[in-house]
Amino acid sequence: MLNCRDSHRLQVERMDRQLSAAERMHLRIHLMMCGRCGRFAGQMDLIHRAMDRLKRSNTSTMKRG
Repeated sequence: MLNCRDSHRLQVERMDRQLSAAERMHLRIHLMMCGRCGRFAGQMDLIHRAMDRLKRSNTSTMKRG
């Protein structure tokens, strides 16, 4: 069972690498049980999506430029 510190670490790491099946399962279970970490996961997902949009926007601007 993950603690909150390990949950946060995995949430940050999944931005840079694919988590193993075991890591994903443990993280998913922890997020179902911990509201604070669930909110943190939502915030991390929002940041990740925003960064992806910015990257796509910059790429399309560079192609036109």
